[in-house]
Amino acid sequence: MGLFKKKGGTQVSFHTTSTIRPALAVLRVLDLQECLRFYQEVIGLKVLSETEESAELGVESNEPLLRLVQLQGGEERKETAGLYHVAFLVPSRENLADVFMHLLTTGYPLQGASHHEVSEAVYLSDPEGNGIEIYADTPSENWVWRNGQVQMTTKALNAENLLSQKTKSKWEGLPSGTVIGHIHLSVNNLEKAEAFYSALGFQTVSQYADAALFLSHGGYHHHIGINIWNSEGASPAGKKSSGLDYLSIFYPSEKNRREAIYALEELGIALEERKDGIFASDHSGITVQLIIEEKDEENGNI
Repeated sequence: MGLFKKKGGTQVSFHTTSTIRPALAVLRVLDLQECLRFYQEVIGLKVLSETEESAELGVESNEPLLRLVQLQGGEERKETAGLYHVAFLVPSRENLADVFMHLLTTGYPLQGASHHEVSEAVYLSDPEGNGIEIYADTPSENWVWRNGQVQMTTKALNAENLLSQKTKSKWEGLPSGTVIGHIHLSVNNLEKAEAFYSALGFQTVSQYADAALFLSHGGYHHHIGINIWNSEGASPAGKKSSGLDYLSIFYPSEKNRREAIYALEELGIALEERKDGIFASDHSGITVQLIIEEKDEENGNI
């Protein structure tokens, strides 16, 4: 399952099983039921599984995009490193128009709506302040690349033009094919964060002043964003703080994952093998899970 863009008569994939990409965001929340209502009614995700303490949501029955975990005795996240936003990528501009119309109809407050040359996006946050972007890519053949860097700008979204593309009178939730397009993180040291996410297998493809970097795999405009806009020198969020618990990074094969593990070890990053996978944390205390879809028989397990 994935999204495709036409380029030069061939299919170029940015979010399939051949791409290193963010696949799941796990959030610690203070009020599970309130957040569940929001992600279903406002965002349009579906509950795939649920217990008293957690829930998984997505649009496809076999691929959760978001996991919410009830935080017992926790506290609201302060000005710390962690999630800036999780970005849900819809398959088409028409899908984004339907989402935008729905959000306007609900009256839920938006925090922005932008055109970035490579994408069009709307921004909001959940009831506990976790940032959310919902976006659609522009055609990849129109992206401007110079010396390995993609041109991204921020200008106002042409809302009237976008809404002219809406297709549905009744909201039915986020469409099939929606994926986590990228994860944007607030980090406390840009240079150390760049080294960490580069070791995971992403390449820096864009820079915004001296405060934000964007990294990708396979020629995408970005799978990972990192910034120090409000978090330079900030302390890592503790496990009793609401917000991002960890994010899962998908690897096409055990070989790809092993390369990332070796690169992390070269940086002196400690790895933890748990029953549900291999985990590592960056300098800002942001934890990632390194996952593969299935065992690579040639290379075996770590």
